[in-house]
Amino acid sequence: NEAKLQVSNAPTNGYMLTAQSGNTGGLTWAEAPSGGLTLLGTINASGATDSTFQNGSNSVVFDSTYSTYIITLNGMTCSSDDDNFRVSFSHDSGSNYNSNASTVFDKATINSSGSASSDGSPSGTFASGACNLVTAQSNGSAEGFNGIMEFHGMHISNRIKGFTFRFQAHQHNNLRVQIHGAGTVERNEDIDGIRFNCNAGTHSGTLRLYGVKAS
Repeated sequence: NEAKLQVSNAPTNGYMLTAQSGNTGGLTWAEAPSGGLTLLGTINASGATDSTFQNGSNSVVFDSTYSTYIITLNGMTCSSDDDNFRVSFSHDSGSNYNSNASTVFDKATINSSGSASSDGSPSGTFASGACNLVTAQSNGSAEGFNGIMEFHGMHISNRIKGFTFRFQAHQHNNLRVQIHGAGTVERNEDIDGIRFNCNAGTHSGTLRLYGVKAS
C-alpha cells in the first residue's frame, strides 16, 4: 500500500506515481504529461444508418483542449453494392450536418494477378452535406475497408478547417484499392460534430475518435 511505499506526498486524483530519488521513498505523485492521444469515443456500428461523434454526447469533446483529432475506422463494410462511404460536418450542435465541404483524392488499384493501375487524375466532390471518402465499395463476403483520418483546426473560428484521409479497401473482383486524399470544411464557425454514412445503404464496423492535446 501507499504507506509501505513511503510516497513523499499526498495523492491527487488523476496523478501518476513517478520516480524521484531525492524524495522520501524515492516515489512522488505527479501530474501526467499533457501531450499524447486521448480516446474520446468508440462506435461499434452494426447495420447503422449514421455513425456520429457529436460534441457533448458520450464524453465527446470538440474544443480547444485538443489541437488535432484522429478517427480510425476498422473492419468497415457497406450493405449495398457499389456504395459510397461519406463524411459530413455540423456547426450548429448537431441540428444539421450540412456544412460546405470538399474532398480530393487519388486511388490506386491492384488486381488478383498483381497488376497495378491508377485513376491517372484525382477525383473530388463538393457538397453542402456529405462528401465521398470511399467510392464504389462492394458488399460481398470478405470485402470491406479500413482507414484513418486527421482533422485540424476544428475549433478555430473564422478559418477554413482541414482534414486528410487514407483508406485501404478490398472490393469486388478481388481488387485491392488504396485511397489517399484531403478535404476542407468551409465554415467560419467551430465544427462540433462529424458524421459518417453510406450514400444508399447501411454500414458496419468500429470507429474510434482520439484527441491530440495541445502542448
